[in-house]
Parts: sequence; structure tokens; C-alpha cells
Amino acid sequence: MILHCESCEHGYHKDLPVCRWCGAGSFLAYAEKPEVRVLDTECYKNFWLCKVHPPLPGTTGEYQLFPDHPLEREELERVLSLSTIVTFNGQKYDVPMITLALAGATNEQLKAASDQIIRENLQPWEFYDRWQLGRGPEWLDHIDLIEVAPGRTSLKEYGGKMHSRKMQDLPIEVTAMIELFDRPILREYCGNDLDTTFDLFRLFGAQIKLREEMSEEYGLDLRSKSDAQIAEAIMKKLLGGKIQRVEVPSGTRFFYRPPPWLKFQNLDLLNLL
Repeated sequence: MILHCESCEHGYHKDLPVCRWCGAGSFLAYAEKPEVRVLDTECYKNFWLCKVHPPLPGTTGEYQLFPDHPLEREELERVLSLSTIVTFNGQKYDVPMITLALAGATNEQLKAASDQIIRENLQPWEFYDRWQLGRGPEWLDHIDLIEVAPGRTSLKEYGGKMHSRKMQDLPIEVTAMIELFDRPILREYCGNDLDTTFDLFRLFGAQIKLREEMSEEYGLDLRSKSDAQIAEAIMKKLLGGKIQRVEVPSGTRFFYRPPPWLKFQNLDLLNLL
């Protein structure tokens, strides 16, 4: 649940005493369950797009930045604060890019940042440090599907496996300058990716529900984690402290009783055993 502020129409965490956006007391808010919305972004030298579906009532769900068209930052923050955002690889790409855009970055800065993430394989914390963005938007309620879905493949390949309505590669080269007539093409392409993301979200609904229940039980946000990552996070929580790999010096001798099923045909391996 979130608190919906009646003063500024933003959402904020139910445990906060006042609205984090306008400072109004919680008596000017009502509790509601945030609506699930899928999100994706596109980035070019002179065009940036953040598309959200379904859009907030009274909005288009499309937030664009290009020359002579400033980003509607307040409206984008409002829809994000009122929603549970679902992405594919959003933790590593879309959320850092949105954070930078909300901080007032230009198209040139956004394109440079996008290239850094892709070419240098920047991790989120490295990105936030490099662009002096603190720790990122901790207020964002976000589910990233890339770890929930089995295997490590692209959203397009998942779309093919799910028999999604349409599969489409990026229609315009990433180094291109975007003209007026290119923008509708990119908006449509981004919308198709949103459809595929929502298909994936519905497919793994049971897995996400289980993660939500475990998150409540252990006081951790496990919704964007793989099975192995969930186990690691819970072990750290239960054991306390920092879990470290035991370092064994080279040349250490130890005793080992091999199981009866372990057999080799190679003579060197037999001698070693």
C-alpha cells in the first residue's frame, strides 16, 4: 500500500509521517494499492523517451525530451510514485537513465550515459557514483523481470517463446539523429516492448506472488531476484554479518573419502584419486 497525497497528487511510502514531495501531513492522504505499470525507455543523441502503460488517467504515458521540448519531470515523478513499475533489465538500465533524466540531464548527457552502461557494462552503483546521483530513487516501487525469468536472454527471444503478438528489432540505428517523422516510429516500437514485458509479467505471476509473500515474511524486497539470489539474501539476513568466501592457501592438504560411485577411466585421474 502507498499513501496518495491529496495536496500534490503524488504517492509516498505509508510509513512516512509526511509527503516526501510537498511535506503535507499524512492526514491529507489516503491509502491505496499502487497500480502495476510496465515501463521502457529509448535513447538517442537528440531524443529520449520514457513510455509507461497503462498511462495515468489524463496523461499520455509518454515522456519525451528533445530540442525545444523539455521533459515533463513532475508528471513523470507523479506516475512513478503512484505505481508499481515493471521493467525488463530496468535495474541496470532504465531506472538509472530515468534518475538522470529527472535530475535535469540534456539529450547529449543521456546518450553519453546510455553508451557508458552498454559499452562499459556499468553497474547501477557505478553509474550513480559517476553521475553524482546518490543511491538512486529509493522511493521507486520497482520489479525487474530479467532475474525472475529463467535463463539469460533478450526480451525479444522471450517474446518469441511466449508467442507474443509482435516481435520487432530496433527500427532506427542507435547512432542516428531522430527527425520529426521518426518519433512516432520509436513510440510504437517502445509500446510493442511494453506489450512483451507485460506478457512476461503475466507469465511469471505465480513466481512474483511467491516473491512478494517471502518479501513480507523476511522484510526484504525479493521481487526482482532469481532463486539463487533469494537464497543468498535470506541467508545473509538470518545469519547476520557479512558472508565471505573462505580463502584456502595454495598447497593445503586435506583428507577426502571419495563416494563409491566416483570412477575414472583416465589413468592420470585414477592415480590422482
